[in-house]
Amino acid sequence: MAAKIGFIGIIRDEFEKDTEGTLKWVADLGFDGMEGAASVAEKLGVSVAETRKKLAALGIEVPVQGAIRPSQSDDEIRKIIATAKEIGAPYTVDYFAPFETRDEILEYAEFATRVGKICAESGIGFLYHNHNHEMRMVNGKRAIELFLENTDTSLVNVELDIGWVAFGGGDPVELIEKYPSRFPVLHMKDFESFMPDAEDTGAARKAATFAEVGDGKVDMKAVVAAAKKAGIGWLTIEQDRMNRLDPKESLERSYRNLKAMVG
Repeated sequence: MAAKIGFIGIIRDEFEKDTEGTLKWVADLGFDGMEGAASVAEKLGVSVAETRKKLAALGIEVPVQGAIRPSQSDDEIRKIIATAKEIGAPYTVDYFAPFETRDEILEYAEFATRVGKICAESGIGFLYHNHNHEMRMVNGKRAIELFLENTDTSLVNVELDIGWVAFGGGDPVELIEKYPSRFPVLHMKDFESFMPDAEDTGAARKAATFAEVGDGKVDMKAVVAAAKKAGIGWLTIEQDRMNRLDPKESLERSYRNLKAMVG
């Protein structure tokens, strides 16, 4: 079965201007899902439960709803999990952790495991979303691998951002093939060029030039093929900043390029 195609961000301003119309545009284009869609509830002026019904009527699922952070209390984390459940998302997510040293990674792995257990109590999964800095080498292996090898797939997995993997010098296909059960959701992101040797990974992120999915340097066809082989369920388009196109043009181009690869 072909992976479903979702998106996150990109058309935030369009949702602010015309929430109902933008939702219909997304559905008509052919998207299967929207990550973080609980935020639409406030814009619509309805409850999260009612938003879920509206999305379902349009054929839009919510694969992931976040966001969890280590600074939050267990009560705050449980509220986020409850919202994820209410909107119908099978996963919640933490979008950033430092991953600079081995001790820091292992400490975060302990936190992720604890959160994974809290999520499991509610019947949903916990994901960590990577950037480029997790591709640095720590004790002879990439930081993301150290994290994966110190967490249990029954409690913690990764929303693998394949663009940031390549940007930071990693190989997303190699990671998917090595850990095929650890990436239930991929963020499909593309760049005009990579910065694998950047000492300041944060500065590199700020300097990055993005491209629409399939128009940049990431080997998207190889990623889609690896995702299909691994049985990955969701391919979620993300572009942090616009480049040549406006947000709706960008999202539509990325969707059409990716859809042609997925079939």
